[in-house]
Amino acid sequence: MYDSYMIMRAFGKFAVVFILFILGLFLFGVMCSGKTCGNAIFSVLSEVTDNNEANIQINEPAKNDTVQSPFVVRGNARVFDGTVSYELKDALGNLLSSGNIKTQWSNTKEFLPFTGSISFIGPGAPAGKLTLFDVSPKDGSKLDIITIQLALIYNP
Repeated sequence: MYDSYMIMRAFGKFAVVFILFILGLFLFGVMCSGKTCGNAIFSVLSEVTDNNEANIQINEPAKNDTVQSPFVVRGNARVFDGTVSYELKDALGNLLSSGNIKTQWSNTKEFLPFTGSISFIGPGAPAGKLTLFDVSPKDGSKLDIITIQLALIYNP
């Protein structure tokens, strides 16, 4: 089946790769004396995390809150023209309400607070979702979509 030559040859390839790997780790450790490499890696990772921050943040209502018509939506947004768009749908997908909420100013570089009131007609299901988004000025597509689940109560 296997002769000793084949086994030694396979083991030799593995040993060479393993030794090169250990040597590379050693050289990396010597070249990165102190904490300089760790700081550089952490710096790059933290910048990537910061750039992925959501442009729309919902402060109220919280996920899985129970709301009744009308309810208040509060948050912060960094959106085009200071306009946060919304859609409220029940669990069956029926559109209960849609519209826009304006931020306090129109500045797309800073987070600006927004507050709005959303009224809705009787839901077909007691659960639903609120979706906030920015509308692209280029093609009208939805950007920065954020959705939270809500329990819906309708009192006519």
